[in-house]
Amino acid sequence: MSKKSTKMRVADAPIYRYWQALYLAFYSSRLYVDVAKRWRGYGLLYMLLVISIVTIPMSIRVIYNFNQYFNEQMVEPIEKLPILYVQNGQVVFDKPMPYLIKNTSGNVVVIIDTNTTIKEATQLYPDLTVLITKDKLYFKPPKFQLFFTKQKDLKGETIYGQSLGQNSNEVFVGKEWIASSSILKLKVAAEILVYPLMVGFVYGVYLGVMLFLAFIAQLFAIIIFKFKLTFKESCRIFLVAATAQTALFFIMLAANITIPLGGVFYIALLAIYFNYAVISVKRESNKMVRM
Repeated sequence: MSKKSTKMRVADAPIYRYWQALYLAFYSSRLYVDVAKRWRGYGLLYMLLVISIVTIPMSIRVIYNFNQYFNEQMVEPIEKLPILYVQNGQVVFDKPMPYLIKNTSGNVVVIIDTNTTIKEATQLYPDLTVLITKDKLYFKPPKFQLFFTKQKDLKGETIYGQSLGQNSNEVFVGKEWIASSSILKLKVAAEILVYPLMVGFVYGVYLGVMLFLAFIAQLFAIIIFKFKLTFKESCRIFLVAATAQTALFFIMLAANITIPLGGVFYIALLAIYFNYAVISVKRESNKMVRM
């Protein structure tokens, strides 16, 4: 006779895990009962899990746009630079001045002007990254771009100037400089940091907003449904009920899609799910009382 071992579950142990709540939050009343009665804490780890997932598409978009912008504003212009000779600290260049270099979008990003005929170059050419004069090199670091919207007002932007030195003699080749410098490594490092910074920022904002709304929701449950929740229960239920709203909001944000009256829509969606959760928990509590 074979023996079968059965593992007993602790009576107040949660039935559903966080990863199951990611999809059950969209429809399961039993989940919300479990969240209210058996989950522990405020649900902050669950919120962190949700944020970590929903920010992935937006992080990919940010990285893609930053990579495209960085290549257009930095890598491609420098690679397109003709060979420059520096003699006794002055650039020797035998092309008509000013010499303009454009990126793939057709915007001027590099100017060589040894005659200094262009005044206020950054205002005339808002995408300008490098300006080379007879004895100086001016460089404007590319701004970090979250989405496709680009800032054209350059007031207050930092522009660095570097003198070539009175006795310097060298040959500057753009492609060789790109290959030997650490600029590409810095770009990769910046891209790696996008996702954790995005998660940390969004989580910090959501933490404050959601905990405040959970307190309002607790009062709402008492006034409307005549059902008392502790603050911890309200937080857990509210954060799980916010799963649909949070997922939809960040998907739309990553896809750059706006919903008419979006603020009202997202609040209504959040309220619907919270009401559904409170009704489910109250119904289960009434069953337990009758028994």
